[in-house]
Amino acid sequence: MLTPPCNTQAATYIDKMFAALATLGTLNELYRAELADAIDKSAAFKMLYATVLIEESTAAEKVTVDKLKAKVTGRVNVAEKVADIAEALCKGTREAMELQKETIGACQSALGYAKSELEATPNMNPPNIAPSVSPL
Repeated sequence: MLTPPCNTQAATYIDKMFAALATLGTLNELYRAELADAIDKSAAFKMLYATVLIEESTAAEKVTVDKLKAKVTGRVNVAEKVADIAEALCKGTREAMELQKETIGACQSALGYAKSELEATPNMNPPNIAPSVSPL
């Protein structure tokens, strides 16, 4: 995009906005992949938890509910940690996407302000002045 050389500040905002748009596109793809991964890992954790809970509850010895939960947690804590990390990565990417959206909005606001200021200057639309002719 070409901008007049005197309007370098606008060009800077336009460049920042396009860079943020490109980053947002990349983050969007990353978020899609991370979200699918987080869903898979969460489902795997829940399935493992249910399986281990059934195994522990049908064991020969009788235990209290708190001891049962402790045994199950001890066996599935790695899968829970993996699911939690995947969810945290999703949240971080989503926050990064929000930052890019805010950057784009700020650039749009600054460009809108610059445009209104430019339109308010008398040099924006100079009056038509007839060329001066020197008498001979």
